[in-house]
Amino acid sequence: MATKELVDYIAARRADGFSDDKITTILQSAGYSTSDIKDALAVGKTAPAAVAVSTPVAQTPMASIAAVNSPTADPVVAAGGSSPSRRRPPVAAIIIAAAALLVIAGGASAYYFLVVANRPSPDQVMAEVIQNLPKMVSAETTQSLSIEAQIDYHPPQSPAAVPGAMAAMPNPLMAMAAGSGSSTFSLTANASGSFDNSDPQNHKSDEHLSFVLGGAAQNFMISAGAEVRLIGNTVYVRMENLPNLGFFDATPYENKWIQFGLSSSTQTFPMGQTLALPTTTFTAQDQSNIAAAVRESVKMTDTLPDGSVDGVPAYHFQYSIDQQGLKDLAHAFLAGLHTADASTTAQGEAAIDGFIDGLKSMGGDLWIGKDDYFIHQLSLNLNYATSSPTLDVAASVTATTTYTAINQPQDIVAPVGASDWSSILNTSLGGAYPNVMANTSDARRASDLYVAQNAAELYFQKCGYYPGGAIIGGICPRAPQRISTWSALTASLVGSGIVPSVPNDPVSGATYFYGTDAGAQNYIMAAKMESVTDSVFQGYIPLSLAGYRVTGLRSCAPPYYCLTL
Repeated sequence: MATKELVDYIAARRADGFSDDKITTILQSAGYSTSDIKDALAVGKTAPAAVAVSTPVAQTPMASIAAVNSPTADPVVAAGGSSPSRRRPPVAAIIIAAAALLVIAGGASAYYFLVVANRPSPDQVMAEVIQNLPKMVSAETTQSLSIEAQIDYHPPQSPAAVPGAMAAMPNPLMAMAAGSGSSTFSLTANASGSFDNSDPQNHKSDEHLSFVLGGAAQNFMISAGAEVRLIGNTVYVRMENLPNLGFFDATPYENKWIQFGLSSSTQTFPMGQTLALPTTTFTAQDQSNIAAAVRESVKMTDTLPDGSVDGVPAYHFQYSIDQQGLKDLAHAFLAGLHTADASTTAQGEAAIDGFIDGLKSMGGDLWIGKDDYFIHQLSLNLNYATSSPTLDVAASVTATTTYTAINQPQDIVAPVGASDWSSILNTSLGGAYPNVMANTSDARRASDLYVAQNAAELYFQKCGYYPGGAIIGGICPRAPQRISTWSALTASLVGSGIVPSVPNDPVSGATYFYGTDAGAQNYIMAAKMESVTDSVFQGYIPLSLAGYRVTGLRSCAPPYYCLTL
């Protein structure tokens, strides 16, 4: 239906030079129907001055058409027309709205260019962290640790055969050492302290820790605490809530300082760790190799929102540790020790590789200072699983370390009135300390032989003869190969993939013994014990070496302890 308002609008647009098609398009976009537009166009041609029109129903106000396809200004205003429903927006409101848009757009741009675009990449941050590690010479530290472990132990011997000091241990330690079956253990520990390595000739650290160890199957819980200080080459220890170890009553020495002298020089690592090592310091090339290995082993996986640690602004990243990269890092570290005995280095690498193979996942969070590029906090989560003929272990580990007061002076002094540890042990044991130490080493030797014996039996089950050549690709050697040394046995078992490593005598330079008969249907394994009165020799009948070839072994009589099929 043609309304007066519509007819007047059409007349004004025609006066402005708009064609009927253009006017039709404008009106349609404003919501007018085609029939109403057609009627109004017709009325405008025949009676432009005065037209009887009706009241519009649900039509879009004419003022809303003004902004549609206008070549310059509002068509209604340009024609001198007006609409009672139209109001001009205040100029102040327009200015405020425009200013708000500019502020928002400017803020977003500034955030992008100043924060996002200029934010260093994870790799750049990690490179700065590695470069700055040696510059962290002192700090206060807090640590927390939680371990949950499932242990399945299948001993090759009965508990009664456990030798020496281990046999004197009360349950649950006895059960842990020689028991069998499945057990769940948990360990929680917390520590706080500080370190100061600003003087390379006098490293200092002080750590106060407490822990709780529990075992479900053994129905036990042990809690204890300790404070450990390192001043130069002397370690001071003060124990709290000591458990009963059976063969040594330590309760008279609780809360008393005991000192230990480090026989070798110390090696201090970034972020406070100080260990006794054969060399004083790594060379520049060693440090470079270790830094390169760190870069390859630690991978940034995600960038998280920034935050702060103890009020220090920090970048926040998630990271993961590459298994092969971790092996390379361990090898670089061992190489830096410059050990003269190459076989010792090789054994160390094999042992470390075997352990790292059990690490199934490693990663956590890193908080890195924006100004100093020091690690202010790190968390670690890892899962571990390994299996051997006698022991299956599955564990999960969660740990967090926080560093505060970085490079600020730390007051760490030697405690007064500390007693030497050897004199305390000798007094408590009635002069029997050397024998206890010998029995403990002999206990390990006996256990090591039983572990190797189980591995040799697995080889026999596969091949029908005892270890000689390595099993390659699941295929045994074509014929038995007679070997006569412990190192050859180790190469055979590890090369066959039966075990990741084979233990050796705990004394540097000493070795266990192994050899077979001509057809490798029988074998002898042996260790030289430190004590001929060890319990392993109770009821022991020495074996005959007739028919066996065992390099370096002349007899199975004490102090030599021999095992066979």
